[in-house]
Amino acid sequence: PHTCRGVASAFFLAGATGPALASKAMKLVVFGAGYVGLVTGTGLSELGHEVQCIDLDREKVERLREGQVPLYEPGLAELVRRNMRAGRLHFDTQVSEDFRKADLY
Repeated sequence: PHTCRGVASAFFLAGATGPALASKAMKLVVFGAGYVGLVTGTGLSELGHEVQCIDLDREKVERLREGQVPLYEPGLAELVRRNMRAGRLHFDTQVSEDFRKADLY
């Protein structure tokens, strides 16, 4: 059994049934990879969507690409790494060509 603590835990628990909730996986862009943007983008990717998080801080983007989460939220680091490995979560300093025609910004 999982202990539900924090925002990331709620997304983790929802992940078991998440993709079934969406009729179609979407391409989404989230601006900001701080507390709100990173948790939101990670949660959306956990639900089966392909997400690109954009942040102007190049150092933060590089750390995230290496799987290093710059803030503490229970369960978030595990979710970030899992969704990066699955190819659903991406980080950059600008919107990449693949996401220029995203379903939602």
